[in-house]
Amino acid sequence: MDIKRKLSFLISLVSILLLLASCSDNSAVDCCGRPDVSGGKTPFEYFAEISSIPRCTYNEKAASDHLVAFAASLGLEAYQDGIFNVLIKKGGTRGREGEPPVILQAHIDMDCTSAEGVDHDFERDPIIPVITDGDRIAAQKRTTLGADNGSGVSMIMAVLASSNISHPPIEALFVTQEEVGLLGAAYFDVSRLAGRRFINLDSVAEGELIASSAGRVTSEMTIPVDAAIPPDDLVTYNVTVTGPWDAIVAVGWILEALDWEEFYLFGVEGTPKECVAAISFDASDINTLREIIFRVEARFRERIPEDMEIAVTMEEAAAPQIAMSGESARRVVAGILKMPNGLLAEGSYLDGHFRTINNFSAIATVDGEVTISNGASSNLAGGLEWLADELNALAELTGANMEIVSRYPGWPYKPYSPLRDRMAEIFKDVYGRDPLIKATAGGLDCAEFAKSMPDADMVSIGPDIKDIHTPDESMSLSSYNRVYDYLVRVLKEL
Repeated sequence: MDIKRKLSFLISLVSILLLLASCSDNSAVDCCGRPDVSGGKTPFEYFAEISSIPRCTYNEKAASDHLVAFAASLGLEAYQDGIFNVLIKKGGTRGREGEPPVILQAHIDMDCTSAEGVDHDFERDPIIPVITDGDRIAAQKRTTLGADNGSGVSMIMAVLASSNISHPPIEALFVTQEEVGLLGAAYFDVSRLAGRRFINLDSVAEGELIASSAGRVTSEMTIPVDAAIPPDDLVTYNVTVTGPWDAIVAVGWILEALDWEEFYLFGVEGTPKECVAAISFDASDINTLREIIFRVEARFRERIPEDMEIAVTMEEAAAPQIAMSGESARRVVAGILKMPNGLLAEGSYLDGHFRTINNFSAIATVDGEVTISNGASSNLAGGLEWLADELNALAELTGANMEIVSRYPGWPYKPYSPLRDRMAEIFKDVYGRDPLIKATAGGLDCAEFAKSMPDADMVSIGPDIKDIHTPDESMSLSSYNRVYDYLVRVLKEL
């Protein structure tokens, strides 16, 4: 090779080396000079892609298989377990291969609800996102959109597909059966995870770093009742209370004021918005009942804002043949009025957002039993355990049987969180203001992972999503894009 050819070769080699050196993982182009667009798709296009696959809870296999195939198309390692949780691992970018991994986590399944009269088969039909009002994303039909949690799934997919994002090793975890009690998170074998920095992408408000979530318990207290046969010459009325909440409590106040030597209770049915008690009594006592109703209605109105409607009505009805004994009626009243109800405890962290709440969900009289159903939530340490003790004590007092129908844990707040502190610093740099550090009243998979990975450092983020679990669910596209950009910045600067 002559001198000119050797010189030309050396110049070419140096040029190639300089080009390679300039193509860092933060570059907007790949090393061939072509624009890098995350495999040709924007994050929102991944959202539309995952939305096209039916994925109601317990029907996540197709979406789970899609994620496994997606990983294979990128040459990434994927693991799928027995209930279709998926773990995808991606190495750190150049110079960051040896950093501790970051876990990015979302849930695959979605709540599937449609408006009355909407023809949509959630087992077969895709969800088609459309833009309304310039920025809001909603489903083409009036169904749930699935932004809870397709937003998180799609953002993680975009990160995995991109070649221009600087990041540490990533463990992308997609779990199933979140909507029915965090079951996928509880099932997953966390020994497969090396990371302890954990970013959940299932929040629904931009500008918040969620640091705790509520656990939830649903319970049923069943009170057996003894039968009594009332005299034939009584009148029977259905007393109905309607209002925005606490109708069951108001019925309890009415029943508490009655003399069960003179009145007979046949049953109580309803919800916190409408509750009915069937009562028999001598016709001469009708004014006594009306006076009690008048007093209770005034008391009930004091608990309700002026612009909300309430009503307590009486309507004559046919009398069933068998009523409750007086003692049984008194035990039912005790079960209603001694039930812990409403805000029960409140903590002092995070602007008072730590609290324990228990609410009636229904009351029913069937086959000689009155069943009172409740839903409770708490993100106070030990809040649900304390409430369970209270419910069991009430069951013993009323001779009832208490059953926990479903339960998932809360995610307790950690005062010390280097991940949260660093993400707050980055947030302020990106947004020009401090984030809100909050707890959420909803459940998050973080709660189960906090149990199985007590040394994990967790934060949850997400875009603005409204009306989740309803046919009016919508997501802000601009918020979605900003949260994705923030996530990318976090991965770059951790």
